[in-house]
Formats: sequence, C-alpha cells, structure tokens
Amino acid sequence: MVHMHHYIIMRLSITLDPDLHQIATARARARHVSLSKEINTLLRAAVVSPDAPDPATQAYRDPLTGFLVSPGRPGLTLEDFQRMEDDDDLRHLENLPKT
Repeated sequence: MVHMHHYIIMRLSITLDPDLHQIATARARARHVSLSKEINTLLRAAVVSPDAPDPATQAYRDPLTGFLVSPGRPGLTLEDFQRMEDDDDLRHLENLPKT
C-alpha cells in the first residue's frame, strides 16, 4: 500500500458489496471513465455537503474596484462605468423642466 499526498495517487484496497460494485461499474462504463474515477466521484458527492457553496460559483471582491463580481459574468470595465455615468447624465438632462 502506498500513501502519498497532494495530487499523487494513493492506492488503497477496499471490498465493495457486490451490488455497489455492479452499480459503480455500470456508471463508469456509461460515462467512459475508470472504476476508480467513478468511485472517487461518487464518494466526493457523498461527503460534500449539498449546502456547501461551490467555490467556482461564489462571488468574489474585485481587488481593483472593490465590487463583488459573480463568476461566469464579465467584470465591469472603466468604459462600462463611463457609459453608465453618461447615461445617468442624459437621463438627468431629459428630466429637466423645459424653458
């Protein structure tokens, strides 16, 4: 048995119940992955809390602007801020009383 850390494969012998082995093997074949990879996927899904936030989907604070940024959405650029300011100025001018 080999025990190693950080991105190095750890080998471990376990005994699966026949029904679980059959399920994992069928899933691995269907997904075209190894049995080990499928068992890792199943174990990870079983031990990670469904309520735990996924770091890939959590908002983060942009160090330059200080604004919260949602992953998967583009951040705001200086041009975006200037355009918003121009739009705000135009709305203000449009609402001035006509003389």
